[in-house]
Amino acid sequence: LAWHGTGLHNIEGIARWGLQARVPFACNESKIFLSPSFRYTFSLYSTLDLLVQKSRFRLVVETRVRPDSFREHGDPYQFCSLPCVEPCIPEEQMEWELRSNEEDIQVVGLVLKQLCPYHPTLRHDSIQRHGRKALMHL
Repeated sequence: LAWHGTGLHNIEGIARWGLQARVPFACNESKIFLSPSFRYTFSLYSTLDLLVQKSRFRLVVETRVRPDSFREHGDPYQFCSLPCVEPCIPEEQMEWELRSNEEDIQVVGLVLKQLCPYHPTLRHDSIQRHGRKALMHL
């Protein structure tokens, strides 16, 4: 199993067409990024918070991935050096990168998890820059 963080605005497309690679900013290749860590994905890549009255939630997509279809690499943001983030998965295996073959991945579930009231609120573009700093205060 692997996890993919996303926002509510992407769920309909994922339900219709599956999780598809897209060309990220400043990159010429289509890629899908996943993690074997739910906590890492939930904290760093799941965006934006869903608000229901005074409660906040985030979405994480659960996937099955064909073995040997991805490349493992470390945490580029040094987010996992925080012991509260992911104690079980080695940092050098924290992110999985799939090329553009959508047949190697299958969406099997959608997790909606409520945030603790003290969890920091960050926009997606600021998560990468400030997420580690903000979570040090948890």
